[in-house]
Amino acid sequence: MKKVMFFVVIFFISISAEGKILFSVSDNTQTNSIMYVLEPNTGKVEELFSFKNHPRVNTGTIFDISVSSDGKEIYFSSNNAYAYTPFSSNIFRIASDGSWIDQITPDKNSGYWEKGDRTVQGRVYRSNGMGWANCPVFLEGVGMVYSQADGSFVFKNVPDGIRYIVALRPGSNVYDAITVNVGAGGISGIQLKPDQDYRTGFSKPLKVGDRIYYKFSPKTIGYTDIYANSFNEVFDIAKTTSGCSGFLDIKGFDTGKKTGRVAIMDYIEGCQTNRGLYLIDGNGNNYTLIVDMKSDYNWNGGTDVSWSPDERFIAFIASYNWVTYLMIMNMSTGQIVGNMPFGNQYTLYNVKLYSWSPDGAWILFSYGQNNSWYLAKIEVNNGMLNTQNIVPLLNNVNIQSACWAELTPPTPPPAKSIILR
Repeated sequence: MKKVMFFVVIFFISISAEGKILFSVSDNTQTNSIMYVLEPNTGKVEELFSFKNHPRVNTGTIFDISVSSDGKEIYFSSNNAYAYTPFSSNIFRIASDGSWIDQITPDKNSGYWEKGDRTVQGRVYRSNGMGWANCPVFLEGVGMVYSQADGSFVFKNVPDGIRYIVALRPGSNVYDAITVNVGAGGISGIQLKPDQDYRTGFSKPLKVGDRIYYKFSPKTIGYTDIYANSFNEVFDIAKTTSGCSGFLDIKGFDTGKKTGRVAIMDYIEGCQTNRGLYLIDGNGNNYTLIVDMKSDYNWNGGTDVSWSPDERFIAFIASYNWVTYLMIMNMSTGQIVGNMPFGNQYTLYNVKLYSWSPDGAWILFSYGQNNSWYLAKIEVNNGMLNTQNIVPLLNNVNIQSACWAELTPPTPPPAKSIILR
């Protein structure tokens, strides 16, 4: 690991817990994140990873940190190199020691920067058919060029393989993109019209078995594999509504690593059919309401969701009677057995639930406003929250994501990954 960092860390040595806490914070530029490892039993903080050593695109935020069940790989979403694909954020994995990085979405060639001997050329044009000059054109894993006065562009030294090519309207994020399969003879005649498309993205990757579950756009949950060979839809919030006027947005979800069950916070303002915490199986079947927020109008919404390691409990953030709570539901009884209210200055927007500790004895969460956030853990005993044992971990840090997990020695670098050290 890299140099030791000195955050304001408050730690009580009498409290022990297994695993390590990963967290990311934005740097001073607000365009890059750094991932750190916090030792729960010593308070020591070390830098683990950032994009600053990336060979081509050395900035990127780090969100939605999670760890594979075997502790060998860390997953997250990021806007690193976002301009090279149609997506505002993609799924990445790194070694547990930060020694390599692999971009998973949108396909197996993503994020791999290499040289070949092919040529790819085409034209960017306006709606009226005229060539569009000075448009940035990005070829995934290769680089960027600007379109010429007639809208033409050329990429040289392109390797074989399937990859995205993206043209942006100058000065905006409006784009057009297609996939190209580069082979013998290269490709010519590509036509791109950056006229009306806006970006969406992959977020919240969760590795369960050989699947990587993710949220795509505000409305869907799906899964792929580490090679992004196929994308499979598990849940589409739009298909569960009936004439709802509210904004369709999955507020939070988590997938149990033992059973693959997916818990979804599906609460839509202005919608009578989608208010509560729901459960489906890993293939998207048996959509069941488990916390009913429709029949009691004191519920005001919900966000983050987290399974306990043994899947006996689900923790979630919700607002009841305009007070924000961390709550725990017993999956055997269907009862909410633990709750912790936050002060009136906190809402669903400035309280975040991250994960349970690997032994299920703690829950990791943060709360704050603006750039002042506080990372803490609270003790859990059989689903009950011990509000007398809340341990602050980090103070006054702009936390973007966090996760508590076991880390083990990493797997060897996979093919087409980038070696960082």
